[in-house]
Amino acid sequence: MSRDNPNAGHVSFKRQTVEANTDLVQDAAATSDASATARGATLSQPGEGLIDTDRVIRTDQLDFEAFMRDVLLVQMHDPASEDDQQFAEVTVNGDYVCAVRGEQVRMRRYHVAVLANAKQFRVSQKKITTPDGSMGYQEVTRVVLTYPFAVLEDPRGKVGADWLRKLIQTPT
Repeated sequence: MSRDNPNAGHVSFKRQTVEANTDLVQDAAATSDASATARGATLSQPGEGLIDTDRVIRTDQLDFEAFMRDVLLVQMHDPASEDDQQFAEVTVNGDYVCAVRGEQVRMRRYHVAVLANAKQFRVSQKKITTPDGSMGYQEVTRVVLTYPFAVLEDPRGKVGADWLRKLIQTPT
């Protein structure tokens, strides 16, 4: 071990330890700058030239990300009652959109996904007569969108429409 580098024979990586030959490490440190690469380029930060294999993104994930970033033209429907909110505020990963009900707005597909997943259960009572002649009520439960909307323009056409149909039909 040298006095300048107390760990000259020991190199540590993310999840494993590699033992190095002390003579080779000291010779390399004496002949080259620690921030230089094999081709002579310098790195601005330590570890910049390393590839973190835990964070590698597959091409299908990149395609899905590009699909979700498409900009759609959406018509927000008017509120059904005075008690409903007059606007829908949607934030996805810090990207904020405020859509006024009854107007058209351009938003990314991931904002539309949030609107499509915002659902409420509505219960209504239906008057029925049982076979024995007594009167009663049957509760009918249905799922409705909290912020009803229609997509007017989609750059992906049928693929985007199929994606949205499947998303809206999934239970909450």
